[in-house]
Amino acid sequence: MVSGSLILLFLVNALTFSDSFSDEKAEPCFDLSKVSLKLLKEEPKLFSMPGKENSEFGTEEKTGYQWAKADGIVEKPISELLKRLQNPMTTRNPEITKLEVTEVPVLDAILKQKIKIKVRPVFFMTLEWEEEWLFSTKKGTPGNPESIVISYQKTSGTSHIQHFCGNILLQKIDPHTTGVYLTEEILASRRSARDVYQGLLGTLRILRE
Repeated sequence: MVSGSLILLFLVNALTFSDSFSDEKAEPCFDLSKVSLKLLKEEPKLFSMPGKENSEFGTEEKTGYQWAKADGIVEKPISELLKRLQNPMTTRNPEITKLEVTEVPVLDAILKQKIKIKVRPVFFMTLEWEEEWLFSTKKGTPGNPESIVISYQKTSGTSHIQHFCGNILLQKIDPHTTGVYLTEEILASRRSARDVYQGLLGTLRILRE
């Protein structure tokens, strides 16, 4: 992602044609019909120091999934980060991205969104797909959370993204500081593990701004 979501600028050099919307179903990582606390990879025992990051990336041998994880401290309240991440455009480029967002009620969840995404990185190329995002309270209450698990995944759309899902964990450190852990995996055209890693660091930088 340039953060939690996929902007796919990497496809500009890989594709030379427009991609019409196809109803290609993606293999889900989560059951987001209910509160979900599942993480793709285990959360860190300690977050990195302020201004620094812990990170790792690689390729799953059996599936070919490109994955990465990163964590760090953000000197902002958890409520502020939650509000920013509830806006799907926070980590997307508004010049090339159009969204259609629908909220779906889920018992005890903070928020669930179904998002239709249309990205036009260059005039001759259009990519369309759908994602679902779920915001769940891990500790505390939806109105006063101390720990939040955000889960997202592609559900249908462009065949150039065969598999895509991830998590963002927000952990309250104190009233003004939040630990952030991000993990993501993808199988897509010209998307490397390093690309995923750089996207997660991009998200962390945006949250620190």
